[in-house]
Amino acid sequence: MAKIYVELAMQWSDAYNEAIQCYTNIIRNRDGGTHLSGLRSALTGGVNRYAKSRNLLKNVDKLSGDDVREGIAVVISVKHPDPSFSSQTKDKLVSNEVAGIVESIVNEKLAEHFEENPSVAKNCH
Repeated sequence: MAKIYVELAMQWSDAYNEAIQCYTNIIRNRDGGTHLSGLRSALTGGVNRYAKSRNLLKNVDKLSGDDVREGIAVVISVKHPDPSFSSQTKDKLVSNEVAGIVESIVNEKLAEHFEENPSVAKNCH
């Protein structure tokens, strides 16, 4: 089976909006796709798991995806041997297997990063 590679760079800032750019095989996917879905799911779940385990959530049960992604800047690039897109313009990746792969990688690396940098975790929600 051919491998799917994921590269990602992200940082939270004081901005109010999210800035996420998605690529597949160096082609920009303006409408995101399954790599964006996997990323969003992992970010929301990962931040909430960490915050709950450290009793950082005071008046809410969990943070919304919008709350977690506020101020985040991300570039995600997937190298896929046979990607599927929603149209010929390749604006949206629709390869179903990518969401789970991205979610798994981001969950693992985000948890490691939060453990090594607790101040980052406290400031990202």
